[in-house]
Amino acid sequence: MGLLEKIESVLLGLAPAGVPHRQMRVEAKAASYSVLVRDSGTLFTTRGASGSIVFTLPALADSLNCHYWFFALEDQNMAVVSAEGNNMIASGDIAASTVAYQTSNEISGGVFYLANDNGTQWLVMVHLANDGQAITIT
Repeated sequence: MGLLEKIESVLLGLAPAGVPHRQMRVEAKAASYSVLVRDSGTLFTTRGASGSIVFTLPALADSLNCHYWFFALEDQNMAVVSAEGNNMIASGDIAASTVAYQTSNEISGGVFYLANDNGTQWLVMVHLANDGQAITIT
C-alpha cells in the first residue's frame, strides 16, 4: 500500500489490520447542553429530545482547535450557539451567533460540524439531509 492509500485509509477510518484507529464518541442529548472543551471530537445527537435543544459552545480562547459534530435526529429544533456571539462563519455570514435547524419536517438528518480556527472564529460546515432542507443563521 502506497503513502496516498495509507493516508486515505486513515482518513476514512479504514486502518490496516492490527492497527488501532480512533473511534468517534457519540452522545445523545435530550436537553440543552453546554459543550465542554473535553468533548472535542464528539458527535452529539438529539436522540430522545421532546423539545428544542440548544448546544452552547465553549469560549474560543478556551477551546483552541477543538471540533464538534451536531446531528439533528429528532424533528425538534436544534441550535448551536456561540457563548460569545458574532464569531461564527456560516453560509455567507461572517459574524453569526447561532446556526439552527428549526423548520418543521426539515430538521431530521441535518448536521453541523464546527471547528475552532485557532481561537479566531468557529468555522461552521453544514451537511444538509436533502436539497430542500433549510438552516437558520442569526
